[in-house]
Amino acid sequence: MTQPRWQPLHGAHAIERARLTVSFREPLPRKLSRKLADKVDEIREEIGFGARNVRELHQISLGPNGAPMPQAATQTLQGWDFRRLNQRNDIIEMLVHEGESISFETADYGRWEFFKGRFLRVMRDLLVAASDVIDISQVSIEYIDRFSFDGAPNNASLSSLLVETVLGSLPEPATSGGQLWHLHRGWFEPWGRDQILINQNFDAQDGQIVNRGAVRSVRVITKADLRPSEIVELDSIDETLEELHKRSNKVFAEALHPEVREVIGLELDQYA
Repeated sequence: MTQPRWQPLHGAHAIERARLTVSFREPLPRKLSRKLADKVDEIREEIGFGARNVRELHQISLGPNGAPMPQAATQTLQGWDFRRLNQRNDIIEMLVHEGESISFETADYGRWEFFKGRFLRVMRDLLVAASDVIDISQVSIEYIDRFSFDGAPNNASLSSLLVETVLGSLPEPATSGGQLWHLHRGWFEPWGRDQILINQNFDAQDGQIVNRGAVRSVRVITKADLRPSEIVELDSIDETLEELHKRSNKVFAEALHPEVREVIGLELDQYA
């Protein structure tokens, strides 16, 4: 009899969603925000996006005691998004501008080269136009991965999914599958004169699947966030994306049991 195992979401990989975000020193002015949306409108049909959706972000300033400041300190920031949907109207890709950030995310992740190329195809002209006005302050990449246990949830032992350096932070009822759990860890890593903030969240979640019943899954969110000593130069964006991708993949791979790592094709020596 085959022993129950942890299965990656898509067989060949576990990526549920991936997101790249560029943040600026301050919120984009309304005129610039509209200009960038107009640029997306020019190519949206070509790249498969639907019509523009308008967003409003209400930013409230708090006083020294945590109380909201007078109405004059409340800002309404204009934003927008463009979406690519599948036949069931699920969001497959989304380009979002809110406040000081623009992000591109996908649920249709295949290979890194395609994802990065798609990001640059959609975003490069926007970044050029925006960085002429406001400096880029941060760049981040975030992966959401999911593994499902194909046996009974209360038998979902983590010893065949995660390494001991992660499991050592959890009590036995969690590691053996007897209870749900959450774990967060984070640290800074140097990169030249800059710092990369690594954040990783693990969540055990129970759900229901038609014709199968209760299912235990573990969601892993891995984020690498460049915190530059000065500004992010647009000329270095490709190098920055490659470094953030390498760092996040290394952290993710190091957390996984070697057999799981092999199933999804991650080799640690790729990221040395």
